[in-house]
Amino acid sequence: MRPTNHPSIGRLRLATGLTLAACCGLGMLGANSASAGVEACPTERVNVNVRWHHSDEPPAGLWTDLRGVRCGQPFTLGPRPLDDTFTVSPGEPIKVGYDFTLPGNTKPFTVFFTEDAVVFHVRCLSGKAPSETTLTVALANRSYPVTNGNWYPAGSQTSPITYQGEAEAPSLCGGGQMKLTKGTFTGLMRLH
Repeated sequence: MRPTNHPSIGRLRLATGLTLAACCGLGMLGANSASAGVEACPTERVNVNVRWHHSDEPPAGLWTDLRGVRCGQPFTLGPRPLDDTFTVSPGEPIKVGYDFTLPGNTKPFTVFFTEDAVVFHVRCLSGKAPSETTLTVALANRSYPVTNGNWYPAGSQTSPITYQGEAEAPSLCGGGQMKLTKGTFTGLMRLH
């Protein structure tokens, strides 16, 4: 069960389907991409490369490897192991986000990212089993006007605009710290 899209909140979903609201940001589309004016993909193939990252506090987690995604087709980046320092306590913020590029592009496009989420695998630092084995942070639907091959929304992992989702860490380890050991970024990209 995916969280429902809402124009003013982000979501955090646990494996049971429980959804918690979290602050998101700007530039969101409606829940239905067709109603938001997203047209069919261009007939010519356009290369779009995406990478994602995470953070519980500065410094930001490293970018993942760059991966090509296709217009109109769901994508999955990962799972990938996370660095050993990604531990969080209940109530701490978990930020996730991405950036992308259209290498060598010289045409104007609007790129839409929808249905995006990062799923983390959870382990308790105490060694006990967590109450949920995964934690999902949903990202806000976004659109970006693109006119070149630069990185969008920015090429720096320290830029706040590269974090499209944020949620408060729940208590999955009896109030103790949890380690997020692997992450997978999924979503849908369209452009016109």
